[in-house]
Amino acid sequence: MLIRKVNLMNERLSEVVGRYLTLLESRENLLVIEQFYADEIIQYENYEEPITGKKHCFDLECDNLRKVNRVKTQIKSVCIDESSGLVTGEIKIVFENKQKGLKLLEEAFVQQWSEGKIISQKFYYQEIREAEGEI
Repeated sequence: MLIRKVNLMNERLSEVVGRYLTLLESRENLLVIEQFYADEIIQYENYEEPITGKKHCFDLECDNLRKVNRVKTQIKSVCIDESSGLVTGEIKIVFENKQKGLKLLEEAFVQQWSEGKIISQKFYYQEIREAEGEI
């Protein structure tokens, strides 16, 4: 097996974020966390207490994924500031909750990247709504 190490410090942030977004839209949520979250990431959901650490984020995502049959993430927009490491955007998430059916969550996000990893991120959203159609 050939393993290629990538020096993320020499890679443009837009290239790294592009891979991150591709994985996210490919329904590889856990792989996204493994590959792109810094060990000491700080994550905020609206104005709740922060979630700290990659492992904690991974465990929460595992719990969320156990509650759904399917999930589809669509990146609506993204803005990358190469010089500051700031990434912002909008995401549309449609998922089939095992208990409550098809749901829609639309979020705005703000991320701070450093050395190819997300060191902090904030998600802003309103309540989850009923969704129509199929995933």
